[in-house]
Amino acid sequence: MILLTHEPWYGVPYHRANPHGALRQLVYGYGNGLIVHLILEQQKRIVVERVL
Repeated sequence: MILLTHEPWYGVPYHRANPHGALRQLVYGYGNGLIVHLILEQQKRIVVERVL
């Protein structure tokens, strides 16, 4: 979660068709976990959609 706070754009795009989209995914835990999050630049917020 600290990585998302400091570098929200670090993850890869959730949809390959939209590589610059705000919906991103981040793999963690040696490839066993996934966080899907939405970046709201203007509001300076990160909305975590799913944690798997």
